[in-house]
Amino acid sequence: FRRVLFRSVSHTNGNVILNWLGSFQLQSAQAVTGPYNDVTETVNGPFTLTQPITGTQMYFRLRQ
Repeated sequence: FRRVLFRSVSHTNGNVILNWLGSFQLQSAQAVTGPYNDVTETVNGPFTLTQPITGTQMYFRLRQ
């Protein structure tokens, strides 16, 4: 088990900006318990994703 952390999480102009290092796949879900779906293909970091903020609560995680 290897702990992975986002380098930064911020928001600007109606978007959430997630930034991480390493080779991971970003996943999201509307509940912390899931189910989680892939948002990106596996990408090599550093990587920044800008995701529009909607009225829906979202949770994110990185999967190797």
